[in-house]
Amino acid sequence: MGVSDGATIDRRAWLTGAGALLAAGPSRAAEGAHPAAPDLTLAFALPDAVTNGVAVTPEGRIFAALARIDGSAGPRVVEIRNGRPVPFPDEAWNAFADGADPARTLVWVNSLRIGPDGDLWLVDTGSPGFGQPMRPGGCKLVQVDIAGARVRRTIPLDGVVTRKSFIDDVRFNGSLAYLTDAGAPALVVLNPATSRGYRVLEGHTSVTASRPISAEGRIVRGPDGAPVYVHADQLEVSPDGDFLYY
Repeated sequence: MGVSDGATIDRRAWLTGAGALLAAGPSRAAEGAHPAAPDLTLAFALPDAVTNGVAVTPEGRIFAALARIDGSAGPRVVEIRNGRPVPFPDEAWNAFADGADPARTLVWVNSLRIGPDGDLWLVDTGSPGFGQPMRPGGCKLVQVDIAGARVRRTIPLDGVVTRKSFIDDVRFNGSLAYLTDAGAPALVVLNPATSRGYRVLEGHTSVTASRPISAEGRIVRGPDGAPVYVHADQLEVSPDGDFLYY
């Protein structure tokens, strides 16, 4: 896949996370017949919320995205301080409700990432609930200054989404950012410096789910009764920046 600014990424799709785990298994077994079990330490617990993503700074600050897939109220992004969740960057940005400006509040943050610049980047789907349409201006990439606990800027994604889009995750590579669209299958290539982007692999089989998602043995359905498909979801850039995995 050729992209702007002279960067080139080759496409390789991970079919399942399980495959990656199975591939890693034999190599670990070869290290020793009985490898030592890792020591696990509880970092934090959120018994009353579902955590959809966690980001940790080199200094050890912990941030979490809270998935409000049931449409419940409460903060969308928190910092874990002394074991307790605190709205981040502040309560105002986490105060989305009917009537609130979706461009100035966090509607539904599906993922978060510490960028190469050290800032916290939030992927806001702009949808208030699973299967619900995006609020105008709500779908955006939000750059947050961690030290100052303030939003540096927001990058509206209106120009790279469709009516069925669900912008899911982000990774950075040089001057570019890559995002997945789990609602309208495609990848998005974005230049954060210019806020300009475009869609690639639109409807390609490598980014399109072959079957709907299910939970507790049942197919998940949207408000209209149709089966819900989650298309391109997680992604990662290789350490050398030569490959994009999705």
